[in-house]
Amino acid sequence: MDFDFEGFGNFNVQSENLEVRKTKKFDRLFRIKGGGSVSTIPLVHKGVAYFGATDGIFYAVDISSGKEVWRIKTDGLFMESFPTLHGNTIVFGTYDCNVYAIDVSERKIKWKCKTGGKIISSPCVHEDFVYIGSQDGFAYSIDINTGQIKWRFNTGDWVVSYPNVSCGKVYFGSFNGFMFAIDAETGHEVWRFKTGAEIYNATQFLIREGKIYVPSLDNHLYILNSETGSEIKRIRLGKYGPACSPVYHDGVLYQETRDGDLYALTPDGQELWRFRTSEIIGVIIPFKDRIYFGSADNNFYCVDKSGNELWRFRTQGYAWYITMHEGLFYLGSWDCHLYCVDMEGNEIWRFATSTPQPAEIPPAFEGWEAEIKKSVQEAETIADESRYSSLAESLNLSEYGAKSEYVTKSEYTNKSEYTTDMVIFNGAIEWISTLKDSGTLAFSSKILK
Repeated sequence: MDFDFEGFGNFNVQSENLEVRKTKKFDRLFRIKGGGSVSTIPLVHKGVAYFGATDGIFYAVDISSGKEVWRIKTDGLFMESFPTLHGNTIVFGTYDCNVYAIDVSERKIKWKCKTGGKIISSPCVHEDFVYIGSQDGFAYSIDINTGQIKWRFNTGDWVVSYPNVSCGKVYFGSFNGFMFAIDAETGHEVWRFKTGAEIYNATQFLIREGKIYVPSLDNHLYILNSETGSEIKRIRLGKYGPACSPVYHDGVLYQETRDGDLYALTPDGQELWRFRTSEIIGVIIPFKDRIYFGSADNNFYCVDKSGNELWRFRTQGYAWYITMHEGLFYLGSWDCHLYCVDMEGNEIWRFATSTPQPAEIPPAFEGWEAEIKKSVQEAETIADESRYSSLAESLNLSEYGAKSEYVTKSEYTNKSEYTTDMVIFNGAIEWISTLKDSGTLAFSSKILK
């Protein structure tokens, strides 16, 4: 195996017998703390915007004035479990492991349903049942009227994806890399498809013309047959690939990537154009001849159908969470404000949450971890020492006076994902490599005997 990212240009390990084991998965979103950052897409209904924040409060704000109407305090912070309306009931999940149902008329909690883990997954409501995932590894079907669990399906790992229902099947992605189609009535598995890494997908899976579009953190967008789960095509986009499912509008797929690029694609995945921001892109809203979207570079963008920027609206935090209602945008920002913005990028009003302190996000280097080891053979000769010595020199490690027995190979099939630094701990080499997700993550490779 070779490495084509920075720092390994002269490091050929084709013949090395190495073992790589991933020991930690992407979990930063489960360790966000406090603050008042707006962390859900607002839901607008009958003149009121409803949304959750990392202060654990579910807010109702008058959209004509930007003034608070009421609030409900939950027992856990919100993180991307977007509120969903069904009849007079709003449903969402929080970090306290509960699914909540709020009676909008009574302005109170109707019921809570306890799961075994934190909830990032957004609820999909279909025919009086709530479909949602949990960090406990289960996909749930819950009666929206009573809060009783109808069935739960064990995926084997965290379920944070936003499900979708079509033709009697509910579709979930899991952190073990599997995409599942489950019978919506019985909870029995219909099919599963294995990708190369975690399926995150904060937006609802796009299902169109018998195809489902599945993003994976292996840096690919998969196009699958929605009935059988068979792969039709996989698309590598940019350096880091997509985190969310695309949006379809007027014959074009609009796809974010973790590079900070917005792609316009044909339905079969051919690139038409791309627009670059400097950070991860959030919700995408195509409308008429414009495309609106937010980015972790703190900007809310508007581009035309050729990818030319028309305007941008600046906030002081991640600008991911956007909805549109009657010609106005409601934008939730990590800077602890909900903004109302018109279609030309002008601010109408802003609403502040309970604290101006943004939520704390764990540092980048805690993102990923893997163990890498090489079996040392007794029969290795002194002649081999020169090989390791030359490896150390090529890695600029000779100044440490340490002879390393170890070299590295990656468990990932995709190249050029990482930029790399190296340090020495007790004679072993530790690689700290950066990887983008919703910000910049890190991959730490521990060299073990």
